[in-house]
Amino acid sequence: MMAVTIHRKTFYINIAPINILPFVFIYGGNERMAGYFSITILPRFISAVNAPYSHKHNALKGTLMNKNENKTLSLSELHAKYGDRKIMGVPASSVEPYLTKVYTTAQGAYVRHENVYKPLLMHLIADLTSAYRYKAEVDPSFKQVIPYVVIRDKQGRTFVTKRLGGDARLTGSHSLGTGGHIDEGENIHTGMYRELQEEAGIESKNIFTTRLVGYILDSSSEVNSVHLGLVYICIVNEPDKVFSHESDKLEGAWMTTEQIAKLYKKNKLESWSEIVYENIMANGGNVHERI
Repeated sequence: MMAVTIHRKTFYINIAPINILPFVFIYGGNERMAGYFSITILPRFISAVNAPYSHKHNALKGTLMNKNENKTLSLSELHAKYGDRKIMGVPASSVEPYLTKVYTTAQGAYVRHENVYKPLLMHLIADLTSAYRYKAEVDPSFKQVIPYVVIRDKQGRTFVTKRLGGDARLTGSHSLGTGGHIDEGENIHTGMYRELQEEAGIESKNIFTTRLVGYILDSSSEVNSVHLGLVYICIVNEPDKVFSHESDKLEGAWMTTEQIAKLYKKNKLESWSEIVYENIMANGGNVHERI
């Protein structure tokens, strides 16, 4: 067993020598090249894989890890932190059979019922229920729903925020998405629009269009394993009216896809933002064309 880094991600591999025989390079079950060893790389969704990825970046507001002591919080500590606040989510069984990848496009997520295919979003809306957040933070069988909104202008730029302080591990990291938990009594869209107003000052009259483009179901860390990301693209009419309301914690700026690519290469994006970049913006793709 040894670790190698490929495309800035760390994997654990088993290497078994084979005398004068060709080998296959296997990544998630796909043959890639021939040579002289048999190499198996475990896929990213297995918990042992990509260990530095776990908790290195956190696209969410909450964390299971104590920032000062770097230990897992107990249920009583989580209760003290979050109180009796309730948030909205869905049973894992409502999404896991339909989302087999870390990222799934909205067009590719459908639920079949009596020979009728319905968008997964309709299924989620029907199954949305509340739970105490302190319990949900340690319960992977319940997925806290997070609308993760990528804010864009009509010129194709993305509103990117940079963490200025707080947890030293996150300071300097950038996020391509805005959003947070849905409060008890809210639906997916009322929660999303509230977060846009609270965090970026976006009023309804400044929204040109909003569209669901994909889902993030990532079990690479304890935090991610209890959340479900709904990735939206929000196009605004007046980018000058978009700003970070938490200016002491976050610095906002409009960036081109090329500028974001440089952040990605420098490992400066939070985990969910890495997923969004890889699946929507990578390889020079324009977000309006790729979704």
